[in-house]
Amino acid sequence: MRLLTYLGIGILCFGIHSFTNAPTEAMSLKDALAKGLVKLNVTGLGGHSGECIEAGFQNVSAKKVSVKIEPGLVFKPEDPGMQDILVVKEQIIVLNGKASKKSNLLGFCCISSNRSPKKGTKFTVAKEVDPKLVDIARHINKNKYSEDAMQNAVWSVSDNQEVSEIYDEVPETVKPLREEVCRLTGQKNDWFNRQVNRSIDEEGYIQSEPTKIDGNLVIDIDKPTSIYQTVYKENGEVAWAPEKALDINFTGKISMKFNITIRGWAKGKYYVKITRPGKELLKQDFTV
Repeated sequence: MRLLTYLGIGILCFGIHSFTNAPTEAMSLKDALAKGLVKLNVTGLGGHSGECIEAGFQNVSAKKVSVKIEPGLVFKPEDPGMQDILVVKEQIIVLNGKASKKSNLLGFCCISSNRSPKKGTKFTVAKEVDPKLVDIARHINKNKYSEDAMQNAVWSVSDNQEVSEIYDEVPETVKPLREEVCRLTGQKNDWFNRQVNRSIDEEGYIQSEPTKIDGNLVIDIDKPTSIYQTVYKENGEVAWAPEKALDINFTGKISMKFNITIRGWAKGKYYVKITRPGKELLKQDFTV
């Protein structure tokens, strides 16, 4: 009987210990702010992408608080001419009673026509957010992409940027991201990738310069032949032509790598045409 009593006390004590050390369930940042449990101070670190904002949290209560930074939060700058920042990665911030903590947040510009935020810019939480931005942020949160791919995906949703600019050296890695953007926006998933160099001018605006188009072209060869890969402007004027034909000595379906430098080309519609003597094999449109 004594043994049973001893074991019972041990189980009871263990249960109390487990309960008192249970993790505090995290509440959303918006709920924590609405309930007055935390104070928030968000400051720009300079720039519009990556870990570009710092969030300072202060627990104003005596109890431990866990705050969830959810993907899809948007922070608006004090200067309305600067870019909003969309947070794409979840964080849990645990604050002991009366404690303070700072953390950098991973986010991306979602108004590309505005100026890039300066270091020290103050931000507040946006009250309303486009549901499509929330959806793309949640998708990014669950996957791993390069910062350039994440930024271009956000712009494709927020600014109707073409999905061709969602690019990676290994195209398969961004295929799910492009498909999700197309689902959200209704855009067609382009066959090509358009690489763009971006810089910030003296006034803080983003300047973009397309530099390269690449993609795969699939054609059927029914007999050995010589083929030509020529690029045309929308009006039919030749924009680029090869120095010589490519000799194909076999038959069947083949995939050809298309890769062309477009730095300095006029913006607009173009197309690439693959021909053999007397026959057009393929025509594909692209934009610069």
